[in-house]
Amino acid sequence: MTPNPVTYRGKTYKVKMYLYQLYDGSGAVVRIFDEGSSRSGKTFDTADFLYDICASSSVPLKIYCYRATLQDCKEKTLDDFRKKLQLRGVYDSDCMRGENILPEYRIKDSVIRFRGLDKMDVKEGHDCDIVYFNEMLDGVSRAQFDNITMRCTRMVIGDWNPKYTEHWAFHMEGAPDTIFTHTTYKDNPFCPAGVRRTIEGYEPTPENIAAGTADEWRWKVYGLGVRAAQEGLIFPDIDWIDEFPEDIERVVLGLDFGFTADPTACVRVGFRTPNHLYLQELIYQPIDDTSKLYTALSPHFTNGVSRCYADSADKYAKSPESMITAMRIKGLTVIPVRKYPGSVMDGITSMKGCKIHCVRSRNMQIEANSYVWETVNGIAINYPHDEFNHLWDAARYAVQSEFKDLIQIAA
Repeated sequence: MTPNPVTYRGKTYKVKMYLYQLYDGSGAVVRIFDEGSSRSGKTFDTADFLYDICASSSVPLKIYCYRATLQDCKEKTLDDFRKKLQLRGVYDSDCMRGENILPEYRIKDSVIRFRGLDKMDVKEGHDCDIVYFNEMLDGVSRAQFDNITMRCTRMVIGDWNPKYTEHWAFHMEGAPDTIFTHTTYKDNPFCPAGVRRTIEGYEPTPENIAAGTADEWRWKVYGLGVRAAQEGLIFPDIDWIDEFPEDIERVVLGLDFGFTADPTACVRVGFRTPNHLYLQELIYQPIDDTSKLYTALSPHFTNGVSRCYADSADKYAKSPESMITAMRIKGLTVIPVRKYPGSVMDGITSMKGCKIHCVRSRNMQIEANSYVWETVNGIAINYPHDEFNHLWDAARYAVQSEFKDLIQIAA
């Protein structure tokens, strides 16, 4: 029998409420991180918890809910919050303010604000009682987390699907006043039957393998809620850093064109002997206009960066003003990369010969955890799959054009 959604409170709700009451008045800040599968009820539990403490509090509470982008925070975090309150019959549209700009929901004298980290400076934060990071593994740097939480006085909440095996958030496990919870879709009595079938279809059983739905990585992450890395990652051992070092003498740019569906990707690439590569995402958006490309690219020709290596497969190469030609006319040294049979693997081999340090960003992490070797009938072949490679192609252009010989010398 399915429980009543009005009165039901989930597993992680009970943990939060217990610790909130336990720590009340202690002066300490408790941190609760909900790690689990898809549809395990993590977000709904937090919505229930935030509503209940605001509704019962004798003092005004100030709460901030964050996600990587303001758009995602409005369309996903806020949407889940509203759905849960509607299921309980307590949602009041008159309590919602600024929904299309900077949303906030008021409960008695308390306020819950929904914000995107893309609209905040890394050093920015707000005084608050509780802070909640929804899908914390994506687009939340350690610097942002530290600066936001240092202004929080009562509780820090984070949740995620564990789709990586390495992340700075995992290092907090076992720290004082820090609790990690684990849930799966089986902990959520409201998980729709169709969604449950889809999730269970990922399990690598003989039946699912025969049906073509089996996916071990998806089963581990979205079914079992355990940390897992994609099989066959091209760059599996990345050191994630918060800032690009300022003391690297030789730095160039790499540029991969994207015009409509695919993004134009620009990466800052630095090299330090022996065999250390430093990468930072600078641009990641479709750009089909030369003026827009110049506006986006030109600010990055600073701090000693004097040249950029670009994809020679320029969509407009045969027109009077190709992308590369247009940048050169405008004064930017953009050089088409030399392509030859085997150049892709040469560039990847050079990069794999280095310790790669990436400045943490949402797009870089997604590509790093999704860029895999091509497979044929389930067998990996020595060639990269042509997806999730925009930033990596941009970086490869710079490495094989500028640093390949240095890497060979240092090897």
